[in-house]
Amino acid sequence: MDYSKFIKPRDLDVGGKTYAISQIPAIESQEIYREVAKCVKEFGPLGMTMLPSGALRAILSYVAIRVNDSWFPLDTESRIDSYITDKADMNRIVVAMIKENWSFLTDGNLLDVLGMVEVEESE
Repeated sequence: MDYSKFIKPRDLDVGGKTYAISQIPAIESQEIYREVAKCVKEFGPLGMTMLPSGALRAILSYVAIRVNDSWFPLDTESRIDSYITDKADMNRIVVAMIKENWSFLTDGNLLDVLGMVEVEESE
């Protein structure tokens, strides 16, 4: 996705490079979330770093890297491979995207999102 279309872009410094991360549009977010939730359920927090390649590419397509004064979206596998050469950096970026888009997976407020806090409290 083109940087100018990012939703609430936020700069992220990783490995000496500046990236912009974006919120993912709602419909596409739901599709990716299924894969993220499945991996987190199966592997715990480590699952955020074990996503299938399709989900990983979809998430990274909403990330751009700043080169000089221009933003380049990581919307192709060749761009991802060219600009993210350290696997630990890639995991940091992906986890930041998961926190940005599905924070309830990392901050424990899933019941709030589901509107189930009142139900749990009344029991």
